[in-house]
Amino acid sequence: MADKMCNVQLICGSDDFLVLQEGRGFYSGLQSNNDDFSSEILNGQAQNLGELQKIIANFTQSVQTLPMPGFNKSIWLKGINFLGDTVVGRSEGAKKLVAEFQEVLLSVQNQPISILLTASPVDRRTREYKWFQENVNVQYIEADSSSGSLELILSSECKKRNLLISTESKELFLQKVAGNTRALFTELDKVQTYLGASEKEITKKLILEIVCDYGEENFFEVCDAFYSGKIDDVLAAIQRYFFNNKESRPLMAAMQNRNRLLIQLKVLMDSGFLQLSPRGGFSKQEFEKATAAYEEVFASVSEKSSFCVFTQNTWYLSKLAKEANSFSLKKLIDFQLHFAAIIYEILKYPNEQEAVIRKLFLSCLV
Repeated sequence: MADKMCNVQLICGSDDFLVLQEGRGFYSGLQSNNDDFSSEILNGQAQNLGELQKIIANFTQSVQTLPMPGFNKSIWLKGINFLGDTVVGRSEGAKKLVAEFQEVLLSVQNQPISILLTASPVDRRTREYKWFQENVNVQYIEADSSSGSLELILSSECKKRNLLISTESKELFLQKVAGNTRALFTELDKVQTYLGASEKEITKKLILEIVCDYGEENFFEVCDAFYSGKIDDVLAAIQRYFFNNKESRPLMAAMQNRNRLLIQLKVLMDSGFLQLSPRGGFSKQEFEKATAAYEEVFASVSEKSSFCVFTQNTWYLSKLAKEANSFSLKKLIDFQLHFAAIIYEILKYPNEQEAVIRKLFLSCLV
C-alpha cells in the first residue's frame, strides 16, 4: 500500500527462532548504509507493564536521536513479546502503551531512520496487529514443524554449509530434534564443528553418537532398532539407553505407544484401506478415506494420541507403515501383551532393569 511507512518492517511468527533468523538477515542489509554509531539493537521482551513502559521509553529516546549527516540510522527492536495472546499483551495497560508505541513509529516517517521489529508470538486477531498490517511492512513467517517442512530447512542448511546427508540420515536427524527448529540449527552447528574442515558427510552413526534427543522422541533409537529386527542393533541401542538412563518404564511407555500405532496401521493395511507404495509409504488420499470411514468411532478424540492413529502426522505414519508390514497382526498384539506385562519384572528387579529389558526384547524377536 502507498500509505505504508517504507522504513518500518515487522517480522513476526509463532516460531521465535525462525523470526530471529529472518531478522538477522534483514538487519544486516539495513546496516550496510550506516556508520558504526548509527546502529542500535534494543530488547523488546517485557514480563510486566513496568518493563514494557521502559522498553517504549528507550525506543522513543533512540528514535529521537538522529544520525550523523549523510548517514541512515537503523534500530532493531528485538524479541517483542507484548503483541501476543499473553498476560501482558491482553492487559488494557499494555494496549495503551502499544498505542503510544505506534504513535512513535508514525513520527519516523520521512526520517533517515530504518526500523526493524521482530515479534513472537503475535495475536493476529487484535486491533493492534491489524494497525501494523495497515501502516508498516509486515512479514509473517508460517511455522510448520512437520517433518516435510523441517526436511527442506535441513536440506537447505546442509547445502549452504557444503555438508552431505542421505535421506535416511535426514529422517534420523529430524526424529532426534523432534520438530524443534532451534534444536535443528543448534545440533547442525555441533555436527559441523565435530566434522571439521576435512569431513563433509553426516552419517547415521555420527547422528546417533552426538545429536541430542529432544521432546518425546528420546526413545526412538531403541524403538527403531527393535522393529528393525536386527539383534545386534537392538542390544547396542539398549546399552546406549541405559548408559544415560536408569529407569526403563518411560522407554516401555514409548514402546507401547509405537506398537499401539503399528497395530492400528496393520489393521488398516490388512483391511485394504491402506496400500503400501513401492517406496513403503501410503497416499494421503487413502488415509483421508480411512479417516472418514472411522470418523464416528474416534469422534471424541481431538488431541494427539497413540490410541487414535488418525491424530498422527501422515509422514510419520508412512514411516511406521514399513515397520507394521514386517510383522503379522498377531505378532504385534503379542508384543503389546509382553510390553504391558514387563512392569511386574521391572518392579521385582528394580536394580537389574537393563537385563530385564534385554531379555524381553530377545524373547520377542528370537
